[in-house]
Amino acid sequence: DAVEDLKDTVSSLQSDIEHAESRRQDLVTEIDQLNTKLMGHKEKNSDLREQLIESNSMCETLQRQVQDLNGEVQRSSAAAFKRAKEGSDHPDEDGRIADNRHIPTVDESD
Repeated sequence: DAVEDLKDTVSSLQSDIEHAESRRQDLVTEIDQLNTKLMGHKEKNSDLREQLIESNSMCETLQRQVQDLNGEVQRSSAAAFKRAKEGSDHPDEDGRIADNRHIPTVDESD
């Protein structure tokens, strides 16, 4: 009777070992899959980081261009204001403010 109990115990332990080995293999496979996914995510992260750096650089360049254009607009506006002010200091013979723009007459357009 004790021998049968020992045989059952050994059989049960062998079954547990086989189950544990199967589980270990499943876990190794899952770890390999997770490592593969992790490498893919790392590559994707690296690509996205490069794209972000490029986008930030382009944004900074565009911001500088906008600032340059704003400065140009301000200078042009100041010059136009100055020309208008200078023109208003010299009214024509009728007392009107002179318009510095030349509009061609019908004879001049030919």
